[in-house]
Amino acid sequence: PAPTPFLRNELYPELVLRALSKMVPRLADYFSDDGTISASFAIDGGYYTKTPDNLPLIGPVPGAPAGAFMCAALSGYGVMAANAAGELLAKHVANEPLPNQYATDFLPERWLRAQYCDQVQGGSVAKGFQI
Repeated sequence: PAPTPFLRNELYPELVLRALSKMVPRLADYFSDDGTISASFAIDGGYYTKTPDNLPLIGPVPGAPAGAFMCAALSGYGVMAANAAGELLAKHVANEPLPNQYATDFLPERWLRAQYCDQVQGGSVAKGFQI
């Protein structure tokens, strides 16, 4: 096989970090005062959007104007779960019957219930998707 270019092996993580630090300023903390990288790291994937219970947020947005919905926090399973998540979101938008087994577990409004938040914090709620 052809050798892997130097840029991809050696400079890629640094270039990614430098570029992302423009969008996420706290990433600049990894640079020393002289501009060198102060940590050893590798780039492997990206950020996962997760909730503390590792379940997605699919449904109406609490407190938002009517017709505002969200489909987020798929815990790194976005591509694999997109069809099912999109189908569930479409049922919310179209006001169609929801699947009984799990649809309510994914509602964003669960985070407005103090008891649920306490259960998640205390570890008594089973964690959903795990990566």
